[in-house]
Amino acid sequence: MTCKTSLFLLINILSFRLSATNITVSGNVSGKWNADTVYVTSTIELPFGDSLTIQPGCIVLFDGFFRFNLWGKLTAVGNISNPIRFERRDTTGYHEPNINGAWEGIRVGSISTAPSVLEYCIFRFMKGNRGINLEYGSSSFRNCRFEDNKTTPLVYLSDKNHSIKNSVFSNNESSMVILVGPQYNDTIRLENNTITNNSGNAIYSQGFVNTVLSLINCILWNNNLSQPAQPEIFDNKYEFYGFDTSSILLRNCIIKNGNQLPYFNSSCFTQDPKFVNAAQRDFALRWDNYPVNDTTRSVGIDNGYHLSQPDADSTTSDIGAISFFRIERRNHTWTRFGIDTAVGYLSNLTVHFINLSNTVTTPVIWMWDFGDGNTSTDRNPVHTYTQTGVFTLKLKATDQDGHQDSLILANAVNVLPGKRINPGIVGGTWEKQYNPYYVYGDIYVPDNNKLIIQPGVEVRFMGSYSLDVYGSLFAQGSAIDTISF
Repeated sequence: MTCKTSLFLLINILSFRLSATNITVSGNVSGKWNADTVYVTSTIELPFGDSLTIQPGCIVLFDGFFRFNLWGKLTAVGNISNPIRFERRDTTGYHEPNINGAWEGIRVGSISTAPSVLEYCIFRFMKGNRGINLEYGSSSFRNCRFEDNKTTPLVYLSDKNHSIKNSVFSNNESSMVILVGPQYNDTIRLENNTITNNSGNAIYSQGFVNTVLSLINCILWNNNLSQPAQPEIFDNKYEFYGFDTSSILLRNCIIKNGNQLPYFNSSCFTQDPKFVNAAQRDFALRWDNYPVNDTTRSVGIDNGYHLSQPDADSTTSDIGAISFFRIERRNHTWTRFGIDTAVGYLSNLTVHFINLSNTVTTPVIWMWDFGDGNTSTDRNPVHTYTQTGVFTLKLKATDQDGHQDSLILANAVNVLPGKRINPGIVGGTWEKQYNPYYVYGDIYVPDNNKLIIQPGVEVRFMGSYSLDVYGSLFAQGSAIDTISF
């Protein structure tokens, strides 16, 4: 072996040793973890007011049944190729019914102005109670994976300032994967998550006074492996003096046997989501014969909530954590729209349609169908409904290459009989043909003004509101057509 070759090998060995860095931490932590591996030898805390950044590809290994308490701000942002891993170093005894071979989990209690951010992180081999405890503070979990854990619940979520999105929960032994316990009058959202192949309920909802759990573009599939007859969602309703004051809202979700749930609706699906390979934990959506629109296409592709952010290929959001992606789909127009009003009264319901479609080529031919027999070719039309009913909306786009795409929103506009009266000044004439008149606040007739209420008019106050008259009020009914307040 020549000296030059020996020197080359020595440099390579030294370079490898320098690049494969390890550090050991305990107690309070902060600063930056630029190491390849971080060994944790006790429960660690990120103090309030401090921050910690973990580099992509870092592996955080706990040497015992320890917890990571976050009172400050953690930034742990990996990427697809270099995720950040949180695991137990020695998993010997993990499958035994004790704490052997596991770490305890993460508690987020940060009350700093900026939330902790964890993206492309993997969490494995946790045991105990509340593996990821999101009780206070704020945090954002994106594109994370939670697998091979034995905590109940796996995630405890009770504050609306925590966000979990585009994350996969699979192969966990937990009687409940996510326990949601909102605080008074809160709405908690879970968006574009895939929860599958776990032993217990995908979601356990612990309602409270005037709380809402909103699930958007989520897949809940093949959970409750130990009790297949149990629903994917367990709804522990909260009643206040006999009234149910908590609710669950589903938008464009895929839920196994979801039609057994009382709040299941027409935006959701019960068909198999068609994962690429669930056995190998590849939960991307499958479309074997793309672009042929046949039975090989997952029902989750392009069927997400129409107001969600488009996917990376510019198409309508998919359902679940991992979307179907083909870069050539960016070359076409994909329809997406919103409306400013979904429910209103016949006498004054004008809807503004907001075209949010991805437009690559021009010109584009737009064709709107408002569901009441009227259409428009404007990009952002305005339409006034002249009949009561529930109407389905459709937008069809045709670009210059002949590519067509359509979006249908079933039962999107509800036109009710009657007229809405907003708080403030009233006057003029209230006619029977616009019955009933719904009053949504305190109203008054000012000086030098008059309000005429014709026979047969029904006035319904939608709360403890008043009608004060400083000008003139003429309300003269008849024996046949009384005026009711």
